[in-house]
Amino acid sequence: MLAVLFDIGGTNTRLAVTRDGRRFGQPVIYPTVNHFARGIRAFEEHVRVLSHGQRVTAAAGGIAGLLARDRRTMLRSPHVGGWARKPIVAKLEQAFHAPVMLENDADVVGLGEAHYGAGRGYDIVAYLTVSTGVGGTRIVHGRFDAQALGLEPGHHYLEGDSDLEDLIGGKALQRRYGKLPKEITSPAVWRSAAKMLGKALANVTVFWSPDVIVLGGSLFKPGAISIPLTREYLKRYRPHVPKVVRGTLGDIGGLYGALAMLRFPSRRKGGGHG
Repeated sequence: MLAVLFDIGGTNTRLAVTRDGRRFGQPVIYPTVNHFARGIRAFEEHVRVLSHGQRVTAAAGGIAGLLARDRRTMLRSPHVGGWARKPIVAKLEQAFHAPVMLENDADVVGLGEAHYGAGRGYDIVAYLTVSTGVGGTRIVHGRFDAQALGLEPGHHYLEGDSDLEDLIGGKALQRRYGKLPKEITSPAVWRSAAKMLGKALANVTVFWSPDVIVLGGSLFKPGAISIPLTREYLKRYRPHVPKVVRGTLGDIGGLYGALAMLRFPSRRKGGGHG
């Protein structure tokens, strides 16, 4: 077999191939192309190099947006809008003459953490990512939880008309402060972000009742959002809290999740994105 694993994120696209369904080779990472036709061509070209011309037998992965119920198209995305309402799965299946499985990118990273990372061994895993935007999912017994319209914890409202992504997402911080997040050095900014996230995790705890909360994304690092401080704010709102840990799969968590999609194809408990 030779299967393609992919993660089409708001900033970068990650690709890898697996030849045994258990591990994958060195990934290729390139800036996401927000024009659909050019993006598909770039995808094909990188896969051709990774596969050394061998026949692709399957592909699985995620994209940063809300998917239609059949998971063949994306309804909307704040970060890769050029792919919205385009025949994503049909084009990829046409390109590789192989079946393609598509899910939301945060769902796929969460699945990866549940099977291979910090959520391994827990029955109910809540995963939240804070980077370009804010996303997340709930994994139950190693499978995507049932959902009617997608799980979008980044878009629940905390203060007035501002949702969590408006308050702590990378793009929102850049708009507010006129700097890239990596250039923001004010401790007050990151304390405020940790407080907002702590409040959001209190809501996650109430509604999802997880055994563990796994946090991932580029804004969890020294000089940015502190997980220990976030945990302290969470305890102010919820004295009895689940374990809160940093994800262990880093930037390639989506590729591990795609691998899990191939290995455990009965991957969703029922329901779907509307």
